[in-house]
Amino acid sequence: GRCVMTTLAQGDLSRDPGILRTAAQHNQVNVGVYAAVVRGGTIRRGDPVRLE
Repeated sequence: GRCVMTTLAQGDLSRDPGILRTAAQHNQVNVGVYAAVVRGGTIRRGDPVRLE
């Protein structure tokens, strides 16, 4: 089975067991982010973030 962490309530987002079902239908059950740290630090709510 899959880790249910992605389905649990996070901050102001409610629990959503459909997330794993959607991942299975559209993304081969892959849920995640691959990234490289360019400069370490802390990101807080409201901070600008740039994805390239």
